[in-house]
Amino acid sequence: MLVINNLKEAEILFESLLFKRDISYSKKESTVKFGNSRYYSDRDEIYHLKFTKKPFMPDPDKYGPARELHLKLHYAIGAFQYRSLNKLNKSETGTMVGIDEDLLLFLMNKQKLGYNSYIITILAKGIALWISGADFYSFTMRYDTFIKFPKSGTPVCYVPTGYFLRWDNPFSALPIAVS
Repeated sequence: MLVINNLKEAEILFESLLFKRDISYSKKESTVKFGNSRYYSDRDEIYHLKFTKKPFMPDPDKYGPARELHLKLHYAIGAFQYRSLNKLNKSETGTMVGIDEDLLLFLMNKQKLGYNSYIITILAKGIALWISGADFYSFTMRYDTFIKFPKSGTPVCYVPTGYFLRWDNPFSALPIAVS
């Protein structure tokens, strides 16, 4: 079984996955922030790569001011983890993947300029999951799944790990005519 230990190994795996889909990239930004890098494709697409060694698991028994937030996160997980649930280990079920709010807003600004953005997470066991940047942003805003941690001061936006789509099971559709 493949085991990914760091962002560098995740990048190598992701580059091979891009190659398998015949997607080339013209620019790579390594370590945008710790555990994150970005790829710009030749098709006006941005792939934000997030290495996730251990996804975040909200505490259902949390007390104090954060209790309401943790209960809300658990509701979101329970309601929306169905898309890739069969790809997750027992330790990854009931978890969330997060990226810093400023990274997500960067992708949304690029989308206004005509880019399609995608957030890819590589789990430690070598599984690649993806979601569009717009879908990630909409989920976070709709279900209020972001946390501002006191130490960093940067809000982190979360989406259930199981809500991501499997990279190895792409969408397929009927061909369209392009003019």
